[in-house]
Amino acid sequence: MIPDNNKSKLILILVIILAIAIVFFGYAISVNNSNNSNGVIANVDNAITINQSYPDGPTAEAKIDSSNVKSKLLGSNDLGTVELLGPFGNTNSDIKIAYSIGMHPLESKVHKALFDTVNSKSNSLNYCYYIYKINVTNYDTDDEGRMDG
Repeated sequence: MIPDNNKSKLILILVIILAIAIVFFGYAISVNNSNNSNGVIANVDNAITINQSYPDGPTAEAKIDSSNVKSKLLGSNDLGTVELLGPFGNTNSDIKIAYSIGMHPLESKVHKALFDTVNSKSNSLNYCYYIYKINVTNYDTDDEGRMDG
């Protein structure tokens, strides 16, 4: 079991990573839209359509299959795992963006959409992206794990 002070440090690190990702994502959007005063993304050639339908509420159908991408197991214990996926996109970019996914079952569908989008658009992304995939597994009955974490 992870000591409380280490849990606090892990949570702080994840919050910082998420905040940095939000800042870089916002910056990327503002740069891409700098010539577009109404805030609409002008480049629809890069848009993808996600035609996946899920039931309301958390669902195991939205689990992420990362078996076909480069990954590194960063940590594992009786509570679960943390895996680093990527890099995706332009690995030569000075801008590195990190996303954390897998923390809460109510967010599972948007996390899957994010992963699928970054993975499918990897060859056309301007920046370098990493995804931290968190899988909380302490209770077998919590299908997507977050109820424990």
